[in-house]
Amino acid sequence: MEQNIEVGYALSNRVKCHFQNIIKDDIRIGHVLARQPGLSFEKKLWYHLNSLNSIKGDKNQDLDILNIHGLNEEDQKKVRQKVDQIMEFQLLKKYIKQINVVLKVIINYKFKDYIFRIYIFY
Repeated sequence: MEQNIEVGYALSNRVKCHFQNIIKDDIRIGHVLARQPGLSFEKKLWYHLNSLNSIKGDKNQDLDILNIHGLNEEDQKKVRQKVDQIMEFQLLKKYIKQINVVLKVIINYKFKDYIFRIYIFY
């Protein structure tokens, strides 16, 4: 499923973040889940800029930031910094998972080698 990130100012107090309401004129950032064949709408999940902790797109997908030019320059910098921070953190988590898999293989191999050596000596 193709996804994008959309940003903008909240148009009213009715927009809900995952945790609480977003006050009018605050920056909101959210996932836009693109339409699939047979669906007649796009699903948008809105968050406060500081409430968004992860962006879950398809693997190896560069997510576009929609409507960023509607924000003033200072807010554009904040949004770009937040998105870059999230993407770096997700990449770091991916590398940590890969390292853990390699460590488990090494530990398992060393343990088997250790047991084999004990078995030979006795």
